[in-house]
Amino acid sequence: MWSIHDLCSFLQAIYNVTVVHEGNELRYAELCAQWNQYCYDNEILRLATSMPQIESGQEKMTYPLFFDPLTFEPYLLPIFFGGTVLDADEITVKSVEAIGLSYFLDLSEDWLHQVGDQWERQFLKDVQRFAPELYPDLKIGMFVSNTPAWEMEHSKLSVTYILIYNVAMMVVFSFIAPSMKDSVRSKPWIGFSGMVSAVMAMMAGFGFCGYIGVEWITLNLAAPFLLFGIGFDDTFVMLSAWRRTSGRQLSVPERMGKTYADAGMSITYTSFTNIGR
Repeated sequence: MWSIHDLCSFLQAIYNVTVVHEGNELRYAELCAQWNQYCYDNEILRLATSMPQIESGQEKMTYPLFFDPLTFEPYLLPIFFGGTVLDADEITVKSVEAIGLSYFLDLSEDWLHQVGDQWERQFLKDVQRFAPELYPDLKIGMFVSNTPAWEMEHSKLSVTYILIYNVAMMVVFSFIAPSMKDSVRSKPWIGFSGMVSAVMAMMAGFGFCGYIGVEWITLNLAAPFLLFGIGFDDTFVMLSAWRRTSGRQLSVPERMGKTYADAGMSITYTSFTNIGR
């Protein structure tokens, strides 16, 4: 069984993770994000001084809100603990299966981005190396800011296949959905043009952002699917509104006016929410 003191000794090894930049050795204390000249720390580790009383039963750790008996500092335990097991009174913590800890790096300058990436890689290597030897009973799950990007680098081929499959399905759907038995009312090319316009919007948006120097991030990979979805939705909303004007003795400009009056509001809402995202 692990105690918070064991955890503190393990975390000391994390503070000793070292990288070299321009001949200088840098540890977490030199690279951490700071507030009032102090690194952001994991508040739950401050309970180390109170753990002897808690483990001996002199004090009870109440859930979900606990006050340190020495400092009276409040702790919202669900933020830090996972798999919490409560005593029979359903308020006293008996044991926990997991604890979440966060470490933040200073990225306020360009050179710190490069050093931060180097420190994260070294952190993963060091923990994977010494943790199984020194702490064989501890199961560790690690996630750093670059984890999604690294995972995407290792799965580019599968993502490419998924993207090709989705585009092919959307092309087929764009032709089939607007089609009807009546060749006059059938509009397969309008559905296809909706997909083409979404592709053009995506290319123009990415091109403009690249031109003005906006940095590429992994979350941008979700943009094509979002743009395709919104573009398809708006296309079929307008096509549906257009079809509802059929059978009336209206000119084309009048039908267009009725169509925009019917579909314009929903398209505007989806466009603004898309921009907000």
